[in-house]
Amino acid sequence: MTTSEFGRSARDNGSAGLDHGTASVALLAGAVVAGWYGEHPSLTSLVDGELAATLGLDSYYATVAEVWFGVPASELFDRDPEVLTGLFA
Repeated sequence: MTTSEFGRSARDNGSAGLDHGTASVALLAGAVVAGWYGEHPSLTSLVDGELAATLGLDSYYATVAEVWFGVPASELFDRDPEVLTGLFA
């Protein structure tokens, strides 16, 4: 399991590069069902000039906590994030 807060901006920063941005990536390896969860961020529907994440990291963490470790997400979060179904094999 790995996550990154190191998303990239959607626009050039003026020096032929990209700055830190939103809509990063999370990877899970092992006994999982391979595939994409969430949708690719849209380059035509930016929020304040940045990519909009389509799946929150809280859902990712909640799914691993509940399904893999058996810890209810309600014990980890103030609110109940979506738990992804069909992620683990």
